[in-house]
Amino acid sequence: PDTIVALSSAPGPSASGLVRLSGPDAKLIVQQLLQPADRRPETPESFTVRGASRARLAAPLPALPVLVLWLPGPGSFTGEDTVELEVPGHPALLARVVREAERAGARAAEPGEFSHRAFEAGKLSLLGAEGTAAAIAAQSDAELAAAEAVRGGGFAAEATAARDALVGLLALVEAGIDFTEEEDVVAIAPADLLAGLAAVDAELGRLLDAPAAAARSLPRVALAGPPSAGKSSLFNALLGRERAVTDAAFHTTRDALEEELTLPGGARVLLVDTPGGEAGSKVEADLFLWFGTDPPPDRPHLAVAAKADLRAPGEDAAGLAVSAYTGEGLPGLLAAAESALAAAAPPASAAPAPLTRHREALARARAGMAAAAALCGGEAGSLTHPELVADALTRGVHALGSLTGELTPDDLIASVFTSFCIGK
Repeated sequence: PDTIVALSSAPGPSASGLVRLSGPDAKLIVQQLLQPADRRPETPESFTVRGASRARLAAPLPALPVLVLWLPGPGSFTGEDTVELEVPGHPALLARVVREAERAGARAAEPGEFSHRAFEAGKLSLLGAEGTAAAIAAQSDAELAAAEAVRGGGFAAEATAARDALVGLLALVEAGIDFTEEEDVVAIAPADLLAGLAAVDAELGRLLDAPAAAARSLPRVALAGPPSAGKSSLFNALLGRERAVTDAAFHTTRDALEEELTLPGGARVLLVDTPGGEAGSKVEADLFLWFGTDPPPDRPHLAVAAKADLRAPGEDAAGLAVSAYTGEGLPGLLAAAESALAAAAPPASAAPAPLTRHREALARARAGMAAAAALCGGEAGSLTHPELVADALTRGVHALGSLTGELTPDDLIASVFTSFCIGK
């Protein structure tokens, strides 16, 4: 394979950024980006020692200090020779380092290509890759914890255990077909097969009963209430820029405006400025910041007392006192909104909930098992159509194997030979 390069840290300015290269020429390419005194003396073929070293970038790059992480394969994330450059986090500088690496022979990595190479090298399962993607997309601590649970292998372990149990049942059915003349081989009885299928089905049913971990949109926080109550001014103040047009005249805001906002604790929401009056109360929102009296019934809301700078001394505020003009109360309002959204969020499941692809695979496995059970006939005697039963079980095994990508044709053979003494 060729050597790939990409910015591995989050975009935007930061104290430092990470440029990653992976492939057979990773070390040789990085050596061309460093000043001669900082290049490792050994040849790429002797690149066997992990470690970190300080260096400086070479022309035409600015002679800035960098930290070089040398990660020879197969002990790296991708299983290939990998080098990471920790560079001062100016976006333009990071982009230049990536371009210089490409000029030196690297290719720009495709989305997810580092993780794909890790999967190809057996360093990462399909579920692990999905967990990595979910961790990157996580928008809260709860979502990150759920992603780590998937990436950590909890769901994979349960799915693999169910698949192994089904492979064992299939091996017994196959043995009754292929080795009927062997004295030591006894075909599985229908009653035993049905009991085994029931146990596996119960486990898959438990996994399917978990809430689906479908991708969800950002929570919507809507500013609503009477016209000219200060909603658009507060909308602009919370965003820190003039996004909405403000005016003393009624109904200046005629359409809902939406902008993404990051709350103090890091959660991201969609802040919505609504038209005044009844139209605003009909907007779909997870939380209303309600200006004035008479909030919509049975809708989650926080009462907001806007224009706090105009309130007379000693006057009580009917809600959270805020001022778009002076900034009074804005941090407290954001913190209260974050707490209200967190309290309304559904509790996290103790077990990682399956994604849509996982649920479809589990459903296919159960369908194959149900077909096999229907072909068993009565519990007494022997299987009437063992070949059809085996075909149905094979569909179930393949469905479960598709979750982790670890199913091979040798799985069934290995199970047969570990279960029976064949070829005496």
